[in-house]
Amino acid sequence: MQMRPSLNIRDLFPPRNYVEAWQEENSEGQLDISFDTWLERRLSEARPEPATAPNAVVVRQDFIEFELAHSGRYEVYSAARGVRHFRCLLDGKFPWIAFLNPQIGQQYPWVTLNALFSLDELKTIRRVA
Repeated sequence: MQMRPSLNIRDLFPPRNYVEAWQEENSEGQLDISFDTWLERRLSEARPEPATAPNAVVVRQDFIEFELAHSGRYEVYSAARGVRHFRCLLDGKFPWIAFLNPQIGQQYPWVTLNALFSLDELKTIRRVA
């Protein structure tokens, strides 16, 4: 079996401090939007060419590997929480995750992947769009 290159989930950290950039732009009166809206625009509109930024990354935690794609929509299952939906945006190789409530069309704040899912949940991640 051929090994796929993967990123260890414990080694993933945001490559930039976006909070400071957003605060600076807000303080200069350039913006009147929330951090989450600003981050989503930044990661969607300023996306580098595919040759320099992957469209998907393979992430590993212990023995479990899963793929996350830029702008992908996923679901994950846990016995305690049931099915949860989320989106992924990539910042280079770094995945940002935002949970969704499809019943009311709500998206929750962007969060990092570290310690977000249990191993059992990681086994159930499935891309839905």
